[in-house]
Amino acid sequence: MTCPLLLRLRVARALFATTMAAVLAFAAPALAVTVDGTIAASEYGIHINGQNQQGTASSQIWYMTWDATNLYAGITASNTAEAAVLYLDKNPLVPINGGTNADGTLVGFNYDGASFANLQSRADLVIYMKDGYREYRTANGANGWSAATSAFGSYASNAGTREVAIPWSAIGGRPASFAWFGYITSSGGFVYAPVPTENGTGAIGTAARYERYYLVSNATPGSETKPFSRNCYVFNSLADETGFGTIGTWDFTMNSAGRSITRGAGLWTIGGDFRVDAGTVNFGASPDAANVSGNVSIAGAGTVTLSSAIGGDLNVAENWTNAGTFIPAGRAVGFTGAATQTLTGATAFDYLSLNNPNELQLASAVTVSQQFTMIDGKVRTGSNALVIGANGTITGSGSARYVIGNLQKPIKVTAGNASQSFEIGDAGAYTPVALSFVGTATASGSIVASTAAGDHAQIASSGLNPARTANRTWTLQNVGTGFTSLDATFNFAAADLDAGAGPANFAVRRWNGSAWSPSTVGTRTAMSTLATGIAALGEFQLGEVQTWTVTA
Repeated sequence: MTCPLLLRLRVARALFATTMAAVLAFAAPALAVTVDGTIAASEYGIHINGQNQQGTASSQIWYMTWDATNLYAGITASNTAEAAVLYLDKNPLVPINGGTNADGTLVGFNYDGASFANLQSRADLVIYMKDGYREYRTANGANGWSAATSAFGSYASNAGTREVAIPWSAIGGRPASFAWFGYITSSGGFVYAPVPTENGTGAIGTAARYERYYLVSNATPGSETKPFSRNCYVFNSLADETGFGTIGTWDFTMNSAGRSITRGAGLWTIGGDFRVDAGTVNFGASPDAANVSGNVSIAGAGTVTLSSAIGGDLNVAENWTNAGTFIPAGRAVGFTGAATQTLTGATAFDYLSLNNPNELQLASAVTVSQQFTMIDGKVRTGSNALVIGANGTITGSGSARYVIGNLQKPIKVTAGNASQSFEIGDAGAYTPVALSFVGTATASGSIVASTAAGDHAQIASSGLNPARTANRTWTLQNVGTGFTSLDATFNFAAADLDAGAGPANFAVRRWNGSAWSPSTVGTRTAMSTLATGIAALGEFQLGEVQTWTVTA
């Protein structure tokens, strides 16, 4: 006789196994494309425009998916006696149309009177398929195409729907990523049903230049980029483009030396990267922003000029790289990411803003000539500096919005009074410094300020009690400023104070590189000390004076 408890356990295990099998089957459905000229629900995965399908203006719908062995494509509502053509780049470059003939072929193949003088990228495979005939050709390494391989894979059509299986072996196996585009053409070269749909239709001739393509940045089955989800733009024209209006795209690439794009009105929404590797992108007089969710990259032969109109700003959510020419034209660049962003390449901004809960890290020096607006986040300069120009300001600084590292600012002279504040801190605390000059200051001069947690390495000889200090040093470096003396307010954090540091005023000591210079006792509030009569700059430490006195 079976024990009731054992019976219940067996039932529970069986139910758990059945439930998990159902969950796994729902979460990861098996790919089951049948090349029979009929497209079943979910046969190609997610049948939603921009995922595994894309409808066209002439009512055809393209489908695509793949496994480790084949690439599958399907098209509905077309004349299956007319050919569908598909170009594929198995190793997309950066920039997409860069490289050499060894990377693929940059010209099209003439099928039924339609071809391309210049493709969007260096293709490795072109496929031609219709009822009764199909072939593919591969790049030959000399900017041309191989002889045809016909009757490849499998093909079927039924009532205006065609399907094809293309073996990955045609290009040496499934690629890690690929770029592609396609269209249908009549026997007389009339092109229709292009994907991406922004590409041209009609009698395009044999010297066409399309500018849109799809990018599949991850082709691993199960974690793949959906084939219609990243619709990209690349400049591909023999003439400059003006009045370039609204665009929504994934990557945006300009890589044509001597050519230019000039914006008109209309928002630019770039879901991936904005690249200018060669040529010029000029924001013209556009009153609308360009919002980039990926990286901005300006290569050595590239130029970006922002708008002459208010509103024509540039916002970037990932990293900035500038090795070319950037002309801010009085507009703003905003760093708007959610993760740490990096700025590489010395860049001069007019207006800069930071709205990122993490950090903007500087791999190169940065200059802001007008205004740096801190909405959220910190700037970490490393060994570089954030330089505020002669007429520049910083607004919005506070306990979570400041500079970690080197902040260079000019001395402001107003009605004979010279002063400046430095919005600095370290990773743990906002500990700014404010300076007020006595006597004449040189308006063209500036000072570099930084701070670091911990007592100075030479504190033992400072005359300060190491057990009663603000555990912090401030460094002030003179860059061409002449002055008689200055007053400085050093702000520290509660966490900086030694446990034994009482309410007594802190003395301020300056290390000149070889010795300490004593200063008068500073007037202390709870979290700051005002020191007066400082005659030179250097490294500063605050603390309570020992019972003995240090001489100069």
